[in-house]
Amino acid sequence: MNIFVLEDVIRQQLHMETVIEKVLNQNNWFCNQLEFFGRGEQLLDHVNEKGSHQLFFLDIEIHQNKIKVLEIAKSIRENDPYATIIFVSNHVELIPLVFKYQIKALDLINKKLAYEEFEERIYATIKHVQNNNNCDLSDECFIFDSKQAHIHIPYYQLLFVDTSGASHNLILHSLYGQIEIKGTLLQVLESEPRLFRCHRSFVINLSNVVSIDKQNRIITFKNGSKCDISRDKVKEVIKGRTYYSCFFQGKDY
Repeated sequence: MNIFVLEDVIRQQLHMETVIEKVLNQNNWFCNQLEFFGRGEQLLDHVNEKGSHQLFFLDIEIHQNKIKVLEIAKSIRENDPYATIIFVSNHVELIPLVFKYQIKALDLINKKLAYEEFEERIYATIKHVQNNNNCDLSDECFIFDSKQAHIHIPYYQLLFVDTSGASHNLILHSLYGQIEIKGTLLQVLESEPRLFRCHRSFVINLSNVVSIDKQNRIITFKNGSKCDISRDKVKEVIKGRTYYSCFFQGKDY
């Protein structure tokens, strides 16, 4: 778990640090990073991981500029559909504005809450992220590590990974969005053997394939996304999809 706090008031930074560390210590939860930032640009420049292990607490008004913080939150969400975003503010009347930006924040915590209630809300948030990451100990997650990035998402939500126009750039497609990462398809396959290379530009999660157009050599996924199949891979994709259809029949995802 990585926790990032955007707060420009030192006193509030210290308060958040005290509460977060107390919650982590009392529950024996490991946090790889706990970082504080006074400016949004510093936070964005620092973050190089993506996934459900990322937790952001954002003061909704940095230097009296609520729109700036919402733009920062929007940037975080566009780059990482799996991160958990929490707003912390004295101004609960800003909730409609948060919804307008479609950031999908988990909560907006009022700074004016009594200490015990404030701590309880922080606890609930961290517990949510911790529960999401319990799959670290099983085979339920797709985890990709490289020098440039660390990606952590539920495996059943992964659709496919393809190459982008830039060298060593990949786009990870999931049920809930896209994540751009640095790396190669070979590295992805080495990291996750369950994936199948159906084309020189695509590796796919066969369990999320819903149809195969043999004539046009096109795969369709659960969310309607499509990718190509090489001519010599069509039979293997059909065979693999048949296996997954039988194996996962009746499983509730």
